[in-house]
Amino acid sequence: MEVKAKIIKIGPNAISKKDPMVILFDETATDTLEEVAVIQQFLDKSEEAQVKLAVGDEIQIGASNFTIQKVGALVQSNLTSIGHATLIFKTPEAADQMQSAIYLTNSAQEVPTFDLNTVITYRF
Repeated sequence: MEVKAKIIKIGPNAISKKDPMVILFDETATDTLEEVAVIQQFLDKSEEAQVKLAVGDEIQIGASNFTIQKVGALVQSNLTSIGHATLIFKTPEAADQMQSAIYLTNSAQEVPTFDLNTVITYRF
């Protein structure tokens, strides 16, 4: 299955060149969270509750494809209720235990560009 969301807002402190991570929320995020997050809007709101990600599934951000390496224990409930997950662009190590994180890699080991109206596609 494929579920798509569009980036509708990027907080002024959401993207860091130092940290390979991005915090996602849907449009229900508070003003404080919006400062540090990328806000996504699911194109079909009813599909948001159907997202069920697992290791080996893919997330496409714009033209960049990533494979899921690890899914934290809270990702499922957070993503389907408030559109929240922390995308971390690196191979997880044993010490990486962030419960709201999705660890992603691709062959280029890149962090994608996040722009307004970029589409995020969840494939599972």
